[in-house]
Amino acid sequence: MNDKLPFCSTPWRRSLYVLLSAPLNLISLLDGGRLRRRLGGRLLGGEIPARRLRGLPGLPFDLAAALVVLYGWSVVPMNLAYPLRPLIGFDGSLENAWGGPTLLGAWAVHALGGLVFLFLMPWVVDGLVAVQRRILGASAG
Repeated sequence: MNDKLPFCSTPWRRSLYVLLSAPLNLISLLDGGRLRRRLGGRLLGGEIPARRLRGLPGLPFDLAAALVVLYGWSVVPMNLAYPLRPLIGFDGSLENAWGGPTLLGAWAVHALGGLVFLFLMPWVVDGLVAVQRRILGASAG
């Protein structure tokens, strides 16, 4: 694990791979896994075998992993920029907000949650990628 996480490119490249994994499994039916092998090599830095059907059993996991990655990374900006939520259609009331009823308190509590997710998500993504590699029969990278 890199000591500069999440401020290096590794978690972002791995997150992109997790998001692309389900479509790549479907494309593998047509191209024999060549695109997955190329993108996997670039994004993960390791060898992903080119096999036509190997990824299909992992398709449900890939879809669930993509949802976890999308949700986990979306928590970071949504909580760090908590005061801007009303601008994108969220309720602006601070009455029942965590840390409320003041904006400063609500922002502090939500920003803390955003920071926790910022530093937690690289490890969550690494775990998801490790399971995906195992499903595909790839070596650890």
